[in-house]
Amino acid sequence: MPRLKRQLRDAEGAIEVLKKINRDSEQVTTEKIYQEMDVQHALESHPSINGMCDYIGISRSGYYQREKRHNHQSP
Repeated sequence: MPRLKRQLRDAEGAIEVLKKINRDSEQVTTEKIYQEMDVQHALESHPSINGMCDYIGISRSGYYQREKRHNHQSP
């Protein structure tokens, strides 16, 4: 049961990401998807990044490489 709840939470997070991207953007980029994933991940429901990547169909490694680049940028 906990696994199904996690999968549902991840699927709902992915749906919200795609809705937001579709509504707000003329040009959909991977970066915009990643940004929306960050927003969803920070919410109380806390969907997992890996789960959202799987449902959306984008690379988890790409997301984590982006995070690594953002964390190593100098001010």
